[in-house]
Amino acid sequence: MEKLDDIFYFQCGYMFKQNIVLCIVLQKLLLLLFVLPHLTFCSNLFDNYTWVDLDNSFTATGILNRGKQQKLNNNNNNAQGNSKPHTIYSIWSIEDLQHKHIDKLRNANNIFFIKNTNSSLQFDQQSKSWIEICKKNAKDKTFIQTLDKWIPISSCLESIHGSGAQISRVVSFHIAANMDTGVGVATNFPPIAVIANAGLNLALGVRVGISNLVTVSFSCTINTGEIAQFFIKPMYVVIPDLKTIMYKLKKGRLHKVKVESISSFRMLNAETPEHQCWVSKDVNDLQCTTQDVDKIDIDL
Repeated sequence: MEKLDDIFYFQCGYMFKQNIVLCIVLQKLLLLLFVLPHLTFCSNLFDNYTWVDLDNSFTATGILNRGKQQKLNNNNNNAQGNSKPHTIYSIWSIEDLQHKHIDKLRNANNIFFIKNTNSSLQFDQQSKSWIEICKKNAKDKTFIQTLDKWIPISSCLESIHGSGAQISRVVSFHIAANMDTGVGVATNFPPIAVIANAGLNLALGVRVGISNLVTVSFSCTINTGEIAQFFIKPMYVVIPDLKTIMYKLKKGRLHKVKVESISSFRMLNAETPEHQCWVSKDVNDLQCTTQDVDKIDIDL
């Protein structure tokens, strides 16, 4: 596949030799149509990141949207004590990165999105190597699924003797996935350093995590004689088979050291889970033995 800007410059030079102004205008329109949507997708995937497209000199700042309600528990960065903000660079290929922007590889905080392979490249402090993460089969899809059961996160709120009430409450809690059950012992199950970093999120195009801090708002009306309880239905991501490539940076070049395969596994989706306020006059419809919780462990 040819690079978008190379195709454009060839066509532009062929068709508009005599009109350089028109050529430049068309170039800008092309970038607006194809480059900015890509950067918008990237900037929406993570908040508080700066995105730079090295192929087209565009910069975008991460937009704080849905991520406002939760933050990924990034164990990789926490273990390193690394709280520095990252810059994520988008570039056509690893070859272009080495030939044109080798200086960017000297900063271990930088993260790269490689366009021609839909992969990510991120430095791993433990192995002192650059790790590329991509789907083993580029055509495999990443599926977002919803847990098949509702989970209570509050005690029951009753209005047996009252005149009814409007209930509004903001609830914060942690959701953690039990990685040793449901996920199974996958072949070459990925170490925490691989699965708990921004690079995996970037390669998949969705945000995943080992545990999430979630804040949700509930609102419901209970009439006289009714009981209410808050429930959630978390989402998880079925991650296809992955491939990781380890590189060492030597003499201004990335040298491939090791290639590993990782079997499909599951992780929590970092978006706000489906949540409902259940109201009933029959206590058997609810799970009133549950107390208010600040952490939920689930099996995927």
